[in-house]
Amino acid sequence: FFERGNTNFIQAEAKYRDFLNRFPTSAQAAYAQFQIASSLAERVERPDRDQGTTRKALASYQDLLRLFPTSEYAAQAREKISSVRLNLAEHEFVVGRFYLRFGAPKAAVGRFESILKDYPEYLDKDKVIYHLGLALSANEEPDAAQKAFERLRTEYPQSRYLEEVPKQREVTR
Repeated sequence: FFERGNTNFIQAEAKYRDFLNRFPTSAQAAYAQFQIASSLAERVERPDRDQGTTRKALASYQDLLRLFPTSEYAAQAREKISSVRLNLAEHEFVVGRFYLRFGAPKAAVGRFESILKDYPEYLDKDKVIYHLGLALSANEEPDAAQKAFERLRTEYPQSRYLEEVPKQREVTR
């Protein structure tokens, strides 16, 4: 694990899993579970790539909290969960924006709405709400788009995306 590199992280994950399978009640089991999750987290791809490893890392950190809630690694696992979830949320945004740009606004609406619902800790909600408004507009739902843009104005009055809203509203009319 400490030698770094994708191959080493894969090998480390396998060795830590083997340790946990052989010694599930060991005093070092929490550490091994943390290292499994960390080995996966080190292999997390950028948000525009496949997030299979990211989901596995999230599940492994959650397993640590479920199996060893009082472990000395629990606080670190919570921090890592937050980081991994932000990557997943950004992935959802990238996919939603792709759908919006290439003619699938209904699919984009679903992605943007899922970010707002499933990732309350996501930092760029104004970006998501703006793009949700665009997707709703492209999906020929002008009233829903108007509500999204109004929400953007209300919740994020300093958002840089507000400058773009009037241009979009003219397009939908």
